[in-house]
Amino acid sequence: MKRNTEENLVIIDNYLDSTYAEDILHRISVLNYTKIKLDNGIHYEFEYNINKIVDEIFNNIQFFNLVNRRLSTDITAIYEHHISKMTHGEYIDDHTDKGNKGQRATFLFYLNKNWTKENGGDLEFTENVLILPVFNRLVLFNNTEISTHRVNRLKTDKARYTITGWLYNDRNQDNN
Repeated sequence: MKRNTEENLVIIDNYLDSTYAEDILHRISVLNYTKIKLDNGIHYEFEYNINKIVDEIFNNIQFFNLVNRRLSTDITAIYEHHISKMTHGEYIDDHTDKGNKGQRATFLFYLNKNWTKENGGDLEFTENVLILPVFNRLVLFNNTEISTHRVNRLKTDKARYTITGWLYNDRNQDNN
């Protein structure tokens, strides 16, 4: 992923009003999560039944316009989304989010209060770009074959919450 332009990676701190972000954190912290561990280096918990929360925050024209403006892309819909909850020792190995359905961009919304580098769980791109998953931080990036990233192993017993979504142009799903 090229880092010499703001069109490939965008970080927006304090994305939501802090009271609203606190409410979202409370709502997702009481959900039931399913633990997964796959051979391809994925080890975390997830919850797919969050449509109401995602619709409230991300599934709207204002969000799509923000993504399109900041990433210079043309997305119109959310392809898929989930909430992940990671705890001590969990991680996600190197991968790209570019799929065969035309996913053009990814959003990650972090809800982790008082998070520090010592907690682990950084989002890391192969170009040694590290992003802390701090409270109320939105990360947007374009999906390309070279946007390889991972989530480093957690070193804390605190839960690490992320709302993740993949975005595409629903006028032409295979338009990459």
